[in-house]
Order: sequence, then C-alpha cells, then structure tokens
Amino acid sequence: MDEVAIEQHLSWDPVSNMISGICYEHHQNVVGCLKLESMDAIRAVHAKIAADECHVASEALVVMAQPYDSTVQLC
Repeated sequence: MDEVAIEQHLSWDPVSNMISGICYEHHQNVVGCLKLESMDAIRAVHAKIAADECHVASEALVVMAQPYDSTVQLC
C-alpha cells in the first residue's frame, strides 16, 4: 500500500454525474455539492476550494495484493 502523486484536476464522471478529484480527507465538506445538476454545484465546489474547506486531490492510494500460496489461481 502506498500513495503516488497524481495530476491535480477536477473532472466530471458521466456515469454518476458527479465531480471527482476532491481529496478524500476533506470530501465530506463538499458531499452535497458534488452532484452536477447545475452550474451552482460547480460554483459551490469552487467556493469551498477557495475557502480552503477542501482540496483538489494530489495523491492516490495504490494497493496491490497477491496470494501467499503459489497453488492458488485468481483467474
């Protein structure tokens, strides 16, 4: 398990129709604003970032797992 640096930017997820890219530690400060229903949602997220209530993510958590037993087949 490790964190890696990522490019900082927000994006739109068309499947969930939500804004993604907010840091996980502070995402609870903008949960109500992430659903992209109007330009007001974008303005609300921008205002929270400007007020330092949340941040654009700069790291991603990467996890890798493998079995200890060489006889176990995952696929």
